Amino acid sequence: HRDLPNSVTIEVQESSAVAYIAVEGELWVVDSSCKALSKTTSSQTSGLIRILGVEANKPEVGEILTGGDEEALKLAFVAEILEELSVRGMERLVGEIDMQNPSDPTFTYLSRFVVKLGKNENVDYKLDRLLSVVEQLGEGDTGTLNLSIDDRVHFSQG
Repeated sequence: HRDLPNSVTIEVQESSAVAYIAVEGELWVVDSSCKALSKTTSSQTSGLIRILGVEANKPEVGEILTGGDEEALKLAFVAEILEELSVRGMERLVGEIDMQNPSDPTFTYLSRFVVKLGKNENVDYKLDRLLSVVEQLGEGDTGTLNLSIDDRVHFSQG
């Protein structure tokens, strides 16, 4: 941004690893916008979200992941999910995001719940509802939290 009368301030924010994805037999670490940060090994993926069900093109470091038409839509949805998880500080509580069904992706949360997200709309609102419901559940509760049916969270025990 520009500081008048004669200076410019440039702020740089380093990307941080949030997730990883397998591409052509290699594991790649990505940030919350699905920008490829580096190749990695399975021993270095602890604490990162595993992305399943997306076939991305071979990434280049510093570039956003790309894919064919359907895969590009999946990647855009994944980026939206990762961004909203990061905004809420939830990224370390999610184990994997499964995009095999792009109209109803799922993710694991707190190692106790499978969350069915539904269509790529109102992801921020859906995650806020999820947090509200999880607060009300007991520590021993496990099961499926379905956010894809209507404006409510449907919980199925087990």
